[in-house]
Amino acid sequence: MEEVNIIVLVNETNKGDDANSLATGREIKKLFEDQQISVTEHITNADDVESFIHPNKRNIVVAAGEHHIKTLYALKQNPNVNGEVYTSWSGHQITETLLNKTGNIDSIALPKHALNEENHHQLSAKCTNLIETVGVAHNTQPEDLEKEYKKLKSHLIESDKYYMVMLGGDATDPTGKMQYYTPEEAHKLGKYIGEQAKKNNAVVLGLNGPRTGKYNPNTGEKLLTHKNGCDLDEVSEAFIAGLKESELNENTDFQFFDFKFDETKINTYQAVLGAVRAKPESHVYMPGDSTSMISEACDLSPSGSVTVFRNGAMNMTHHSHVNSVHAEGYTSVLSKNMEEERSLNQNNTESKSKPLSAAAVVAKRVFDAVCEKKSQTITPLQKPATAPSRQRIIRVSYFIPSFWSSGKGKKKGVSKKKKGVKR
Repeated sequence: MEEVNIIVLVNETNKGDDANSLATGREIKKLFEDQQISVTEHITNADDVESFIHPNKRNIVVAAGEHHIKTLYALKQNPNVNGEVYTSWSGHQITETLLNKTGNIDSIALPKHALNEENHHQLSAKCTNLIETVGVAHNTQPEDLEKEYKKLKSHLIESDKYYMVMLGGDATDPTGKMQYYTPEEAHKLGKYIGEQAKKNNAVVLGLNGPRTGKYNPNTGEKLLTHKNGCDLDEVSEAFIAGLKESELNENTDFQFFDFKFDETKINTYQAVLGAVRAKPESHVYMPGDSTSMISEACDLSPSGSVTVFRNGAMNMTHHSHVNSVHAEGYTSVLSKNMEEERSLNQNNTESKSKPLSAAAVVAKRVFDAVCEKKSQTITPLQKPATAPSRQRIIRVSYFIPSFWSSGKGKKKGVSKKKKGVKR
């Protein structure tokens, strides 16, 4: 009996990378969704990965982030590991560790905007499966948005059309220098959005994030923001002022949701994105300095409904990513001068099916590589012409950390086993 064992590596520190690996693992699981699935919980880091490698199964180890490059490299080098292991790594940018330590990683996945001719050649020589994606993998699902939207729905201004606006935030460039999203930029954006909303009879739902107004752009001083008892940051205040100058009234024409670290009852970002999904004529405005949010909006919003606005907090990698999603027709782009330009490809987006997410692209390539390695011709999600044999059972084992496993949101049909039980 042949079995597949998928090991997803996560930790509590790098949540974006954890979401990447979990999403990729989830998509690999979907390729075997008509098979039996078992779940193992409470693995929070890579320390125990070797103990979960099974000698008689096809092991697929999925990881993301620079901190797991050395883990996968060591795993492939370790002569004491007894079993076939296929390693898959994903990330959002090129690092020296990646270039120097990838000799034995099987699959490497990166956004195409992060690759140039030189490092593409370097990585192609160091792995058997270099995968290019548009954007990055994320773990946000439609049901997550629907759940949060239901919590917030009764508190929203009723409308058939929403304009969701996520404000940018201060971010570093590759050298570590801080770049700022300023009140002046937010004010200009507020005026533009206000005019568009008034013209198109839309309600504006504005949000900020933990990086919005985090620093004083003139002095570099870190400010006290986004905690209970703190005043609204100056960037958000400037955006609201711009809306009001466009003759929009708060609580009838627009609402603003201030991010607070201490508030966890409703994920307002997901709730508002859920409102956009529920109202197909709505539109999303995302900051160019957030690669993950752009990826989520493109994957989860109606086709053709996403605009990315450039701003002063963006570094060259951010700009490259925005150029990439724009060229693929996933978004339109709003310049710093508030000039909107649609991609030539986007004119046909609505008549086509939505593109595969980054996680789905990586999973498909990993699936194909593993099957090819075994000289098999399994086609994902395609049933055979004759009745399937019940002699072949594929088990997919996920190692999910305890901080995601409080007992809420358990999936039907998924069995849980105690930590330490080896498959």
